[in-house]
Amino acid sequence: MPDGQTGVFASDVDLATDLRAAVTVLQSVQLGDGTVSVDPKQVGVAGHGFGAAAAVRAASKSTLLGRPPIELRALAAVFPSPTTADLLPAAATVSAPSLVLSAPGELDSMTGNALVLAAELGGDVVLRTVDDADDRGLLEKFGPKALLGINGADKATHKAVRAQLTGYLLHALTGDERYAAFADPESTMADAIATSVDDADPAALDHLSLLLGAKPPKA
Repeated sequence: MPDGQTGVFASDVDLATDLRAAVTVLQSVQLGDGTVSVDPKQVGVAGHGFGAAAAVRAASKSTLLGRPPIELRALAAVFPSPTTADLLPAAATVSAPSLVLSAPGELDSMTGNALVLAAELGGDVVLRTVDDADDRGLLEKFGPKALLGINGADKATHKAVRAQLTGYLLHALTGDERYAAFADPESTMADAIATSVDDADPAALDHLSLLLGAKPPKA
């Protein structure tokens, strides 16, 4: 992954442009001692949070800072976060099949836009809600405890997300039918619950009300 856009004014467009550049390089060079190469027809992109928005833009048909679109076989957006207003129009131009993972309560919130993103993506979409996951559970905290192997990340979230990404990409990129269920939008797998865009409930309050701390009305 490109190591950039980590400051206060990070840009998902800039990160997506870097991601396209990285993919282009990987498709054209020999890796390691020269015996490993990347099949240009088996490439996908994935991102988490802000990085998910960058992955969507990288997979779109938009030209990014002069860098043209690239051919991709799959997209994975893990606990995606909203960025700017033109993200969703860009998502509509994505033709690659997509996996969208959401944490409970983050399908439609100030920090999560999985529901509307899944609805806008142009290709085939699998939307799953990872039960008991934390949308920040993938983040590692570096400090004294990290030296002891305690990095602050949520192991259950890591395990569930890793399984979903592995199975989905093995099917989407290689066509391995043993993992076809991961690309089935109606398949629930343990804690990864199949979620329908049409049936999922949007947030009870608008995002501004949530930002101001308002509580949803009681049923």
